[in-house]
Formats: sequence, C-alpha cells, structure tokens
Amino acid sequence: MPAILIVEDEAKMLRVLDLHLADEGFTTHAAPDAESGLKILNREKIDLVVTDFKLPGMSGLEFLQAVKKVDAAMPVVVMNSLSQAPRGTTLVSPVTSCHWRVRSRHTNIR
Repeated sequence: MPAILIVEDEAKMLRVLDLHLADEGFTTHAAPDAESGLKILNREKIDLVVTDFKLPGMSGLEFLQAVKKVDAAMPVVVMNSLSQAPRGTTLVSPVTSCHWRVRSRHTNIR
C-alpha cells in the first residue's frame, strides 16, 4: 500500500488526516512540522507528501523545495486555508520549476 507523509502543525487536523488515510488503507507517517517531515522522508519510503502551506519554522513552500531536493519526482499536495494566505498570494510562481499532474478529485491514486 502507498505510504503518505502528512505534515500539519494543527494536532487535530493531523490526527483527522492520519486516521482517515489509514482507514482508507494507506500507510501514514505524521509530522507536526517541516523539519520532522524531512527526517521521516529521509528515513522511510514515501509515495506522496501532503503538507500544510503555513507551518512553524520552515514554510510549506520551503518544505516543498526541500522535498524536491530529496526526490524531484515526489508528488506533493499543499493544503491551504484561504484565511491563511495573504491577499494576492499565489503558489504558481514559487513552484513553477516543479512538475505537476492535475487530477480530477474522482481519480483513484492507488
């Protein structure tokens, strides 16, 4: 079963994502911050990273760049609450060097 690394600083959200994905049959690894996430990424075989945009310490975008240095082909989902992003913030510019696949929400990632 694919392994998913979840990086989320809000404990309740981290727990909900972890439980839901585990219930769906995925192997999950949970980290409360980017630094812990990178340690797990370097230690475990990970197939997908799910991260929050706003993290303590290293930001979600900095984490994304660090993940791509470890594995340029690693798929990454960046989550964001609209209330967290400053007006006019866009993810397009900082991540244009990354390769993205846009999939329908109905696509099965297994």
